[in-house]
Amino acid sequence: MKYRPSLFVAPLVVGAGALLVPHALAADLHVGSGQTYSTVQDAVDAAAAGDVIHVHAGDYQEDVDMNADGTDTARITMQPAGDGQATITGRITMEGDHWDIVDLTFVARAGARAFRVRGDHNRLIGLEISDGEQDGINGSGIGNEVRSCTIHNFDAGQSDAHCIVLNPGVEDWVIADSELYDCSGDTIQLYADGAERTIINTRIENNDMYFTGALSRTENAIDVKNADGLIIFGNRMHGFPSDKTVVVQKGPANIDMQCNVMFNGDRAIEFRAEDGGTVENIIFSRNLVYGFSSYGLKFDGTVGAEVFNNTFVDLGGWGLRTEGGGLDNGTVRNNLWSNTGSVESGNFTADHNGFWQVGSNDIPSGSDVEADPLLDGEYKLGSGSPMIDVGVDVGLPFAGAAPDIGWDETTMDSCGETGAGGSASGSSGTGGGSSSSSGTGGGSSSSSGTGGGSASGSSGGWSGSEDDGGCGCRQVGSAPRQSWAWLAALLGMGVALGRRRAVGG
Repeated sequence: MKYRPSLFVAPLVVGAGALLVPHALAADLHVGSGQTYSTVQDAVDAAAAGDVIHVHAGDYQEDVDMNADGTDTARITMQPAGDGQATITGRITMEGDHWDIVDLTFVARAGARAFRVRGDHNRLIGLEISDGEQDGINGSGIGNEVRSCTIHNFDAGQSDAHCIVLNPGVEDWVIADSELYDCSGDTIQLYADGAERTIINTRIENNDMYFTGALSRTENAIDVKNADGLIIFGNRMHGFPSDKTVVVQKGPANIDMQCNVMFNGDRAIEFRAEDGGTVENIIFSRNLVYGFSSYGLKFDGTVGAEVFNNTFVDLGGWGLRTEGGGLDNGTVRNNLWSNTGSVESGNFTADHNGFWQVGSNDIPSGSDVEADPLLDGEYKLGSGSPMIDVGVDVGLPFAGAAPDIGWDETTMDSCGETGAGGSASGSSGTGGGSSSSSGTGGGSSSSSGTGGGSASGSSGGWSGSEDDGGCGCRQVGSAPRQSWAWLAALLGMGVALGRRRAVGG
């Protein structure tokens, strides 16, 4: 299968840099007790392109409608004033374009969504969003981003309240570097009523998604009902007790799922056709799946899948299950199953896989290895493992005589050092830096660091630990979530270069 989805990376820092262009009419608008504006809505109503709304410490009980538009080079920013925590309790509706909402706390009021995003090219950065009875973020529009946010405790009892749901017609959304947990529906859902592919080019990257048991129910970490061009990369997903951790259903196409760590739940991953659709063109590589009471990976009505270099370990059910329509026209190579149930066959090619203490193996080949993989505490291959250097080249980076079997390429000390960890977005950086990066060895979007900065512009190295999804992947791994106070300062500095409108503060 030759298909590779395009790995767009939204130019977060590039956009922030553009904010340094002076704007003659920019203003600082101050909200709070004793300030020019007593409510957030009053300041929002007065805001124009390039303005910065400073929210002073306090608890603001109000719904806010953001209808004004910024521009690509003169965004509207809402941020804390820096004198204490600012909390807005209510429903937020974003109809406008080119907003940055940074480092604020939002609590949903009873019976309402927290954020309803309908405009384009908006960024929610470093927010805490919590405690509603409907969705945390209900998303539409083009080019919107959720970065370094904490979204949690959306509870509709025995009904769905998703942390984030994206609607048909969405394009170029990014959900990255965020902590998402304890929602009574899905943590992230890409929605459709039937089989359609109208959610275009979505990236879900480097998030921590989990369920603590604090609510009476939850569903999936990621539920994909609708997608054409979806990247699920470098996420950590765990603790979903009664459903799949990831389900791709109805008729999505062109799904690239790499370098994720999934553990401790009921069922792990399912690709399933529904409503007359077919799931098509899947890349499932370098994922670690462990500690599930039922199956690790299931196909039912899927056409075209590359299943390369994954590790499935300690499963109470099937290591690989094919049901109903199964998997047609797929390739299964360099995968490791250890202490799992049966590995089932289908209309696909399978070779160079590893097996240890599995149920029945229905996909045997002469190139397989059946032996103790000598896994360590992080499910990596230990010294002397018979799975080292016995795989086959499938186009993923490797450093030995041949690829290893399983999720982690043991002889690569750092993805950055080998130049193998860069994003497919491409740049002039050495060794695989992604768009807008001048760094070497896998710096990511807008990052000048070496050795695998994240898509948020981090310069930290990537060593292939459990949290970042292992070494040897096509793109960079995760970096720690970071405070976006630096961006707020940058926004303010950029606007300060221009002449200010005379607004009291």
